[in-house]
Amino acid sequence: MHNDPLTIEQIVATDLMSTHLESRPHESAIDRIGAFSKGNRLATLLWRWKYANDANCALPALNVLVRIAAKDFGLTGADLEYETLRRACKQALREWRDPQCIECGGTGEVVLEARTIQCDTCDGTSVRRYSDGARQSVLRVSDTEFPLWQKRLGKIAAVITGRCAQLRNQIAQEREKTLH
Repeated sequence: MHNDPLTIEQIVATDLMSTHLESRPHESAIDRIGAFSKGNRLATLLWRWKYANDANCALPALNVLVRIAAKDFGLTGADLEYETLRRACKQALREWRDPQCIECGGTGEVVLEARTIQCDTCDGTSVRRYSDGARQSVLRVSDTEFPLWQKRLGKIAAVITGRCAQLRNQIAQEREKTLH
């Protein structure tokens, strides 16, 4: 058993490329992918949407995330803020699903006159930056409402990353069981 945590990308790549395990020759990669569904509903939908490119999971993931966030913030469908909450959840999902800088395509570098230089747009981080103005525009909130929604957007993003971390840990545990 190794101590280094695997990223979900490494797990997926390993499982998708391998066709069987030595200890269980009848087991295929798709059998192990099915084990990923043991995670919580949101994380499973997010995983399928992002890593299996299953676009049919996007709307259900959004709906589950909206329900979780509405409960966390004490909102109901009757609240005027509910549509703003839905837009905030969409934005958080957009930022989680496609974090790459648009200018450099997520490489952190651009080629300029046959020279490779650090991307100015992301400062070489490879991550797309969203300005407060851009987020406020997407949320359609006033200057006075934006600080509250900025905090909520952070909490929504934390739900996404937390649930995905739980699933990644479950997958790694299942994978360890399968390998031993």
